[in-house]
Amino acid sequence: MKKAFIAFSLLILACASSFAETIPPSSITKAEVWEPKNSPYIIDGTLTVEKTGFLTIYPGTVVKFKPAAKIFIKGALYSKGDPKNPVRMIPYDNESFYDGLVFESRYKNTIEFTIIIRGAITSRGSQLSVTNNYILNSTGVELYHYSSALIKDNYFYNDTYGVYIEGKGINYTIGQNTFNNNRFAVYIKDTTAPAGVITKNNFFKNTVNLTNYSVADVDCRDNYWGYGEEAAVQEFIYDKKNNEKAGRAVYAPYAKGPYQLWEPPDAFISLVRIYLNLKRPDQEPQRMSIGGGLSGIMPITPSSLSKEYKFGLGADADFYLNLNGSLLGGLEFQSITLESSNGDIYDHTIQTQSFLLSCVQYIGYKKNVYLVPYIKAGIGGSIVSDQTRSLSTDTSKSNQLAAAADAGAGFEWFVLKFFSLKLEASYTVITGNTGLISFPVAGLTGNLYFDTPLYLDDRGIGGPY
Repeated sequence: MKKAFIAFSLLILACASSFAETIPPSSITKAEVWEPKNSPYIIDGTLTVEKTGFLTIYPGTVVKFKPAAKIFIKGALYSKGDPKNPVRMIPYDNESFYDGLVFESRYKNTIEFTIIIRGAITSRGSQLSVTNNYILNSTGVELYHYSSALIKDNYFYNDTYGVYIEGKGINYTIGQNTFNNNRFAVYIKDTTAPAGVITKNNFFKNTVNLTNYSVADVDCRDNYWGYGEEAAVQEFIYDKKNNEKAGRAVYAPYAKGPYQLWEPPDAFISLVRIYLNLKRPDQEPQRMSIGGGLSGIMPITPSSLSKEYKFGLGADADFYLNLNGSLLGGLEFQSITLESSNGDIYDHTIQTQSFLLSCVQYIGYKKNVYLVPYIKAGIGGSIVSDQTRSLSTDTSKSNQLAAAADAGAGFEWFVLKFFSLKLEASYTVITGNTGLISFPVAGLTGNLYFDTPLYLDDRGIGGPY
């Protein structure tokens, strides 16, 4: 059992050690891959993907931007998540806006299945494919002179702009997106000729659905504008009727009901809820831990026996949910075997399997503290198996349900952000029909921490939400 536990611990450490915060260099000059195991990648200031650089961001990777930080792409960037495990681009402090992705590239760039919170995608003369993304609380997608963009199957929520278009020679297709609760869903300014099409999108509860302040007419037929009546549709479209120097928004014919379009899957929504609940930098997502290990026992006062039991080993496992940072609540399982004998006269074995509702309180807890003391207490029940074997009588066995409780204290060492070792001493009391059994326990357990639900340290390892 000892060897198995040591092997298990080494395996966990080996796996966990591959996860670490990464500060990338300020310049990327060749092909580079960003993966979940090295995230979050921290962007501070400007990171430039040079003309010879090619950056690929894999599913589950977290990129955190400090205020006003950006990735400036002269080469190429592929941000390619998947429907159950998106790329995440979020503010480092959970609150500030950042410049995000700025493209001045002659290559085709792709952003798909990516969550972007409080950031922006800006193209200056670049070719972009922006598909199946969840962009919220952000500046939005900005297209400037000579950009070419396919913007399809995205969900824009609570943004300043969904899509902002300004300049000459811009070619765009904006199709099958949902614009919900944005200030300006689509805003077109200072373009001189028809440059694209806006079709088969859904518009809901935006302050303005479409603004055309360019001199050219805009083709925006076959969209659902949130209303079936033409007067209501017109009310949320700004064009020539509001500014005589502007072109028209050609919106008719239009859909009388919403299209069935791509929406963020549960994995996206659950992640966003975690990130949006982070009101301050010192707060963390609600976390849970799963742990297991070995316990050393020394019984003291079994009331039915006159002699102390032998020293032995037990096993335990626990599951805890972090309630407020310093307080954890959850379940603990403890299996203990007690043995005693009197030469050749008898052998006596008691095995207890306890299931406890437990709570752990950290003492002096602060974020990023690596070694923290704690106290714990638990109450529940135990299955007690009693077996006696002697020369004078046959072997007798009995099982009973008993009440159980424990209390103790220990230290938790966070070897890594999501893996810890706990060393603790506690005292367990079990009482049932045969009397009182009590013993101290010295335990060592390894624990894995997850951001709920089941995304390992918000880096995308595990199943979908």
